[in-house]
Amino acid sequence: MCALKAILLFHFVVSAILITSTPSNAKRLRLSSNKKATSGYLNYINGLFSDRSIKRRPRHLSFKNNTPSGRMKVQLYCRTGFLLEILDSGRIVGTQNVSSEHTIIEIQVFGHILRRLRGVASGRYLSLSSKGRLSSTRHSNRNKPNTFFNEKHEENHWISYSSSSHTRNCVGWKKDPSRGNEWFIAIKKNGSLKRPCKTEPGMHSTQFVALEGKREAILVEENSLGTNN
Repeated sequence: MCALKAILLFHFVVSAILITSTPSNAKRLRLSSNKKATSGYLNYINGLFSDRSIKRRPRHLSFKNNTPSGRMKVQLYCRTGFLLEILDSGRIVGTQNVSSEHTIIEIQVFGHILRRLRGVASGRYLSLSSKGRLSSTRHSNRNKPNTFFNEKHEENHWISYSSSSHTRNCVGWKKDPSRGNEWFIAIKKNGSLKRPCKTEPGMHSTQFVALEGKREAILVEENSLGTNN
């Protein structure tokens, strides 16, 4: 009887490995994971605006006092396979080290789409200069619009962050007008930052998913999702 149970268990494990190891199933599972993570984040955001205590707080007061209506600590995983990391030195990089404390980002909510991103370990806010370059600063307020970004939820369950104050083209770089002139936070396939003013909607480098809780990053292999800068 024990031998029979052992054989059945062995066949079950082997079958599970074969099913999940095929590219199509692996892609489906990963996309399902992204959808679930984004869904949880969306529920949190929607909950902020259904909370009576928050509704009673005048929205303009939150902006004036530089007080967000909600906060959430996440890891921002880019579709190119890297986590956004804000270092103590002020540098912004992409990393695959899921245990790095500098990958924990506090998303501060201001209204339905306006967000501010703060590195929990470094205490620095993500900032976008008028020259189209990402950096970070220790101070942020309404007089510094460079630290505020517009959050957009894509139909494919990914999230993008574009500058709330800059929309023109880079010097020497022309975008297709039909694609818009937003400046997005973006991480290339080699982990380096893509210059925001050279980004366009739909690029994999501009698409993120918010993973709740420390150490919950699931690194998605790019070859299972296709390639796109």
